[in-house]
Amino acid sequence: MFKNYLTVAWRNIKRSKAYSALNILGLAVGMAVFILIMLFVRTETSYDHYHANARNIYRVVQEQPGNVYLGSNVFAVTPGPLAAAMAQDFPEVLAATRIDNWGNVLVRVGDKSFMEREIHWTDPQTFEIFSFPIVRGEGGSALTDPFSVLLSESAAARFFGGDDPVGRTLALQAYEMDSEFKVAGVFRDLPMNSHFVMNVVAPFETIGKIQQTDLTRWGSNSYYTYVLLEDGADPRDLEIKLVPFIAKYEAERGWRHEGRHSRYFLQALTRIHLHSRANFDFGLIGDARFVNLFASIAVLVLVIACVNYMNLATARSLKRTKEVGLRKVVGAGKGQLVRQFLGDAMVLTFLALMLAVGFVLAALPAFRRFVERDIAFDPFRDAALVPGLVLLAAVVGAIAGSYPALFVSGFRPVAALKGTGASRARGRGLRNGLIVFQFAASIALIICTIVVSGQLAFIRNTDMGYDRDQILVLTPRGGVRTALGAFQNELRSHPAVVGVAASSCLPNNVTSSTHAQWPGRPEDLEIPIYRIDADYDLPELYGLELARGRSFSRDYPSDAGGAFLLNESAQKALGWDDPIGREFGLTREGKATGRIVGVLQDFHMHSLHLSIMPLFIFLDPARSNRVSIKLRGGDIPAALAFVRRTWEKFAPEYPFEYAFFDEIFDRAYRVERRLGTMFSAFAGLAVLIACLGLLGLASFTAEQKTKEIGIRKVLGASSSGVVVLLSREFMKWVVVANVIAWPVGYFAMRSWLESFAYRIDLTVPMFLGATLAAFFVAAVTIGAQTCRAAAANPADSIRYE
Repeated sequence: MFKNYLTVAWRNIKRSKAYSALNILGLAVGMAVFILIMLFVRTETSYDHYHANARNIYRVVQEQPGNVYLGSNVFAVTPGPLAAAMAQDFPEVLAATRIDNWGNVLVRVGDKSFMEREIHWTDPQTFEIFSFPIVRGEGGSALTDPFSVLLSESAAARFFGGDDPVGRTLALQAYEMDSEFKVAGVFRDLPMNSHFVMNVVAPFETIGKIQQTDLTRWGSNSYYTYVLLEDGADPRDLEIKLVPFIAKYEAERGWRHEGRHSRYFLQALTRIHLHSRANFDFGLIGDARFVNLFASIAVLVLVIACVNYMNLATARSLKRTKEVGLRKVVGAGKGQLVRQFLGDAMVLTFLALMLAVGFVLAALPAFRRFVERDIAFDPFRDAALVPGLVLLAAVVGAIAGSYPALFVSGFRPVAALKGTGASRARGRGLRNGLIVFQFAASIALIICTIVVSGQLAFIRNTDMGYDRDQILVLTPRGGVRTALGAFQNELRSHPAVVGVAASSCLPNNVTSSTHAQWPGRPEDLEIPIYRIDADYDLPELYGLELARGRSFSRDYPSDAGGAFLLNESAQKALGWDDPIGREFGLTREGKATGRIVGVLQDFHMHSLHLSIMPLFIFLDPARSNRVSIKLRGGDIPAALAFVRRTWEKFAPEYPFEYAFFDEIFDRAYRVERRLGTMFSAFAGLAVLIACLGLLGLASFTAEQKTKEIGIRKVLGASSSGVVVLLSREFMKWVVVANVIAWPVGYFAMRSWLESFAYRIDLTVPMFLGATLAAFFVAAVTIGAQTCRAAAANPADSIRYE
């Protein structure tokens, strides 16, 4: 019987090649989209699950009352002594460890130099808590030696080639550190689905020796704390115990605001990647909202593909009424007919699956770049993949084929033999409803695409309050850092260099914050304020406009003794009508750090997601982490070559790495750009699938009305009148789809835009644009079939069948 079902299904595919091709293509596109996105979702939700103790590992984060930073008062960093104190005071804490990460460290092995993006300083307990398989030498116990390091396999191969690195030495150079370490062991590379990836691991206690830092100070919130709890321990109970614990240890040395201490929470390791919103997170942090949106669109596109199949299958089933009637007369039951038509759907679905796998393989490289993840798709190595694909095809086949099978099996035998079958009105009503669903989903996605594109254009065109073009940005290292003034002067000697400025950060990403201080400040008045430390030239180089007063100037010797620029938001927060000349800042001795010399017009120091906050710029070139170089338009490559030569003169041991400021600015909105690309791509695919169904239905309708068209033309109807007649039935359902799609698109995009402090308004033309796009696509799709039907010879049409 099963063989008979397959034989009949294959015959029907060959008999209706065009409709079968449309069904297979629609299902293949829908399944390919679903497979790609589910691969991404599987990758994102698998982070850190590979650790043997994953379900009992937690990171400690803190909430600091009154310290709102970048829209949040939750911080991933904690005091240095926290880990040891928790391990000592709480028996349910089996182990605790600290981690600190340093970026851009120079590694020297003999006469070779390597730039390591990150090294991690940690305690021996890290190797008890996490799964770090040791492949050579010692494990975590080696970290008791202050000048031993552990390397990942890839780092060992990069630094030492094929040689055994254990016992060899390497030098680490960064900031004030330039020390030799002995390689004590090698561990297996961590999987890519880790929220942090370690390549060079060094002893945590060495930080104190190198930086001469007191690691036991509770007021220093700079390190990441992880704990391993015993089986059965409730993290919520431990959080309750942490309240008196923190009050005991922090006393007057920790963070306090209006008499309140920080609150500490436990964050499950496996939730960090997708659900952490803490400031100063490190490692690869994803976004559960983006993953959920991705998954929702995957399901939506797949449902549209299934609906597309249902639509075409129920329409084509009217061509098989006599077959159904004959089967019923010879004794076929409803169950047999359902299985037969489900078999048709299954055969088509598995053919579509093979095509979908081809689409996935072709699209995977581009998709990896798009989501910035190394997604694997290897059915031969991934044991769960083949059963998953088979299950997907079976479920899609069952869903897509269920209604057509039930619809056809309900035909009455006598009516079916006469060719009338079931109620055509009922079948037509369902088909129209499915058309509405497909186009409503497609139009909603088009609306989202238009709105996201509009917000991105708004971001590009908004005056951020600073110049973005032709500014080269460097991070000073080695001799560049130690002789920064000489480096800047040499750069200024080139005619292609307009200006050079040094600063603690860039004006579009101000990360340092404090509380405003000035002589005579009331003790109960705390005003959070962001800060930039810069040299004389930063305001002019970035084109920061003055609202009052003046900028820093070498013509005023007093500026060297301490000078401040406020922004307008800071002046407003301080409540000063005229701040020029007022003392600002406090030294440890309680004296003023300097005087305010000017007020800058507000500029966007963060992304447009956040409102402009109070800010000051302090004249202090010594605290410079960035060098900005304004280049003259014309021969940028020649200017860049000169900057490279100058860099190599001052810091030959460090590779010359640079970025243009406009590129750095664009990176802040890569999530939004990815969202816009995603909506564009999936809206296009949804419209494609909907149009495949509409094309099939239009062709079927024209075929069903062949005689009617012929008679109308004999009676004098024009071809254009026939086209309007055939198109009108479909186009009215596109109108209904718009009525549904507009509110859905409006509420979805209003919610998304609320994440921006500065945003566009939702306007009627955005929605009209989506409507016109849907009408145009539908008209072109339908017109191809209706024009051909209207142009047919009336005599041939009347003789049809």
